[in-house]
Amino acid sequence: MASTTKDLGRVMPVAQGAYSANKAYTPLDIVSYNGGSYICLAANTGKAPTDMTCWQSLAMPGATGATGPQGPKGDKGDVGATGTQGPKGDTGSQGPTGATGPQGPKGDKGDVGATGTQGPKGDTGSQGPTGATGPQGPAGKDAVSQIIDGGNSATNGRAVNSPPSYYQTNYPAKGAMEFKQTSSIGVTLISGQASTYGILSTHVPGTDTGFGRPRQKFEPTQTTRPLTYVRIGISDTAWSAWELTTTW
Repeated sequence: MASTTKDLGRVMPVAQGAYSANKAYTPLDIVSYNGGSYICLAANTGKAPTDMTCWQSLAMPGATGATGPQGPKGDKGDVGATGTQGPKGDTGSQGPTGATGPQGPKGDKGDVGATGTQGPKGDTGSQGPTGATGPQGPAGKDAVSQIIDGGNSATNGRAVNSPPSYYQTNYPAKGAMEFKQTSSIGVTLISGQASTYGILSTHVPGTDTGFGRPRQKFEPTQTTRPLTYVRIGISDTAWSAWELTTTW
């Protein structure tokens, strides 16, 4: 007689732990739920154990027991992290003024400040006294031919032998002709000739001695022969000796 085998399926309950709505359950699966335990009666997914069409209660949750005695005080916990800073408080009232401290050392001298703006123009001052009269200058367009006759003047008179600086100061870059006494300027005429007076011509090369010093020419006016003598300034105060340049 032949034997026959029959599959009876699952015959023992299988504990599945806490219920999960995302898990598929088959009959005889046992889950825990809200303090109770339930056995699956029909395959399902997402059916809560309280749904009696798919589940059967095995043990209902017990009643809440009485509160037990307070346990011993636990150990002090670790210091928590620093919290965020609170809002700024109101400004307190001003405290009393403190005592004056000792004077500090003298600081370094500061830089010179910028020049200030120019002040307004002052009032015009009163007119000063009239200055002394200066030496006579040459006349206008006839100055080249004018002969200066200083007479008895102590500055440039006929008997005055003025130094080179006098002409450099009064006739810079110019020429001057003066009526002079022959003896007063140190001219010695050649033998047989005599002249009390003569024409002294002075030429100043430039506005200062860098262009050369003054040079002079003397022509006696009372001789019977034309004579010309010359000399040059050798310093601000001295002339060279007279030299005869023409004779006849």
